[in-house]
Amino acid sequence: MKSIWLREGDSLILPAATFEFDSNKLKSWLGFVGRGLTAYHWGVKLTESDSVVPELFSNTHGNWLAKCFGQMNAKSRIECDLGNGTINYQGLQASDPPSMTIWMIRMFGGLTLVGDESTTKPNWSTCSAWWIFTGPPEVRAILASIDAHV
Repeated sequence: MKSIWLREGDSLILPAATFEFDSNKLKSWLGFVGRGLTAYHWGVKLTESDSVVPELFSNTHGNWLAKCFGQMNAKSRIECDLGNGTINYQGLQASDPPSMTIWMIRMFGGLTLVGDESTTKPNWSTCSAWWIFTGPPEVRAILASIDAHV
């Protein structure tokens, strides 16, 4: 663990701590979370042919997506807060197909991840919401088009 100073907003600088971890393992875990939440809340068991795509979008992408998230016409919506902000998640389910869902998860009141210094220099990207997309194989193409527009 390493101590750092982190800028919050325009001017406030706060002490923080960093540690290294494998984001691919987090994404793998999020894939299971997406499958579980979809089955638990909407009774939809995703098949092997369904896509489950976890994403760690930068806050720039995530903020844009969160705006869209609030305006989407969904068949069902869910919001849960477990442990007073320890885990907070929101989910949307499409009308057709019912396997198409979007989940936004925040941990520990908005735990912030920072990109790998070796790959994101000079501007490290931050991520405080974790996204999971489920549905037919076309979900991957939809995500590629989102990435192109942000």
